[in-house]
Amino acid sequence: MTRPASLYGDLLGPAWQKVDRRVRAAHLESESLRGGGSFQVKNGSSRLARALVWLLRMPRANSDERVVLMVGRCAEGERWTRSFGGRTLVTTQSAAGPERLAERVGCLEFCFRLRVANGAIRYQQESVALCVGARRLGVPDWLAPRVEALEAPDAVGGGSAVWVRVSAPFVGPLLSYEGNVRIEG
Repeated sequence: MTRPASLYGDLLGPAWQKVDRRVRAAHLESESLRGGGSFQVKNGSSRLARALVWLLRMPRANSDERVVLMVGRCAEGERWTRSFGGRTLVTTQSAAGPERLAERVGCLEFCFRLRVANGAIRYQQESVALCVGARRLGVPDWLAPRVEALEAPDAVGGGSAVWVRVSAPFVGPLLSYEGNVRIEG
């Protein structure tokens, strides 16, 4: 099987060249990459949100959290490992069609339409599925967790600025994080 030069490059086609070089640097064009940065992490304020953050081992609130990012190729596409102060968040990203990215975390698969504007990549959530083995069960919008994300050029640090918000129905905000990532090497 021939590996694509870049998952995001293949998904975005000609629009990939409109993505700022600092943002493109945080996406695989080789076998692996490593980076790091500093993030502000916030957790939801309700008791149920805090319990879910703890239960799901999501990153804890911190105004200056050191984050390590590692990305590598895998059979499905790319494996993204983010370490927030000792808590690790691992996702697998793969193609879901033109301009469409599937990101799997645990048994949930989020499908995003990727949009490029002003050198940034915006992730617009389209659907969520519950995956058990080879079975995929679509989660109705009214019951699905919601993820909003943006990667933009970081004018100050020379890396990529990241902004992510996660919320859940009946709970509200669960987690948000934002900060800057610089790729090593």
